Amino acid sequence: GRLFNVSVLHLSLFNYICYMKYTMFVKYILSTFLAFSFFASLSQELKTSSTPKIFFNCQQARCYEDFLIVELTYFDIVRDQQEADVQIFITDQTNASGGRVYQVNFIGQHAFDKQDQLVEFATKNDDTVDIQRNKILKNIKRGLYQYVLASNLGTDVVIDYPKIKPIITDANSQIDKWNNWIFGVGADGRFEGESNRKSIRTDGFFRGGRTTDESKFSFNTYFNQRANSVIVDSVENKVVVNSYGFNTLYVKSFSKNWSIGGLGRVQ
Repeated sequence: GRLFNVSVLHLSLFNYICYMKYTMFVKYILSTFLAFSFFASLSQELKTSSTPKIFFNCQQARCYEDFLIVELTYFDIVRDQQEADVQIFITDQTNASGGRVYQVNFIGQHAFDKQDQLVEFATKNDDTVDIQRNKILKNIKRGLYQYVLASNLGTDVVIDYPKIKPIITDANSQIDKWNNWIFGVGADGRFEGESNRKSIRTDGFFRGGRTTDESKFSFNTYFNQRANSVIVDSVENKVVVNSYGFNTLYVKSFSKNWSIGGLGRVQ
């Protein structure tokens, strides 16, 4: 009986030791897995929270690469395109107005794989070098915005819109004291002369009109005089020619696309 009890005790102790070893093994495997997952997650977080590496390829365009490198110091600019998170491929061509049309292709790699986009813009013929390179810089910044957001760095981005001053109109300034009437008056003259001849020209006019959504009325009156004189054998011969006239136009609108009118002239 004592031998049996000892055998049972020994067997129970053996089972307990095996159970403890199994439990410790499971805990070790579980701890290792959790640690691996933690460091993998931390590594991914650190990877996506760092500034994207960019590579410029603008051998086929006038892109002012040195200027862009100086202005985009926020990003890690690399010389190896395989190392870059974003490749920026720039091309351009002359447009009909003498300016240049730019195409900026953003090609995502690594964490940004398949996150590609295209930005197009144009410069004018009379744009200075400074205006051209700042247009390129502005559009590259616009294209890089999505990659900065995907890197959990959105708090570093500042968005600014131009402020437009509200147009304040004075109700009194909308009242036309002339009731849409417009008038004009003008005159000019010219004199030429020699010892035995002279020529005098005078011109004058007065015109006006009124245009509204319902009708249009205009008139023009003028007076011209030409006086020429020549002295022959101590006798002055003088010729004076006067011309004057009056023109008027009236048009009445009776629908959105149709109107009727008439023109009068007196000379």
